[in-house]
Amino acid sequence: LVLLAVALTVATFLRMPAALIAVASLGLPMLFALYLRESGVSRDIPRGTLALTVTLAVALGVGWVLLTGAAVARAYGVPLGAGITGGRILRDGIAVPVGSMLLMLAPALVARFAWRGKREALDGYAIGALGALTFTAAATLTRLAPQFATGMINRVRPIDGLLVEAGIRGIAMPLTAAAVGGLIGTALWFTRPATKVDS
Repeated sequence: LVLLAVALTVATFLRMPAALIAVASLGLPMLFALYLRESGVSRDIPRGTLALTVTLAVALGVGWVLLTGAAVARAYGVPLGAGITGGRILRDGIAVPVGSMLLMLAPALVARFAWRGKREALDGYAIGALGALTFTAAATLTRLAPQFATGMINRVRPIDGLLVEAGIRGIAMPLTAAAVGGLIGTALWFTRPATKVDS
């Protein structure tokens, strides 16, 4: 995690937006994949379930950005204080983020319905967090892909803006996604302990 923060900081101060996007998008998901491998959780989960979760999350993330990209781009182009219709606020400000959150949780839900065998909450946490992190990474890479065309180094963008983007896209968004996905996954896989069944 410290190496991830250092890589984000270095990419920011060197004004390398392409490197910043790559590290911000893929850093925490790769760290989580290492956690799954080292902790042994991945041995308890069938490989087919892991593959289904990752594939579905990538497809949904890319598809959602392609579907909503024009609306999000228009929202960035609205000057502060300009008149905006209520319908546009609902669509761009509420429907897109809420839809993104619901789609982020879909891989865990599909994996739960496809699950066979004993359910454990830790497996659900791992699948939920993995699906949410993968969805977020795919969506971020797809949404920010046009910035790769600006070149390796971009001296025009201010460092404070790059630092904020690094913090949001590299730390805050993935951690929030992992927390929400893990919580929902845990709830989907939860079973009452045998000692509490009659309670």
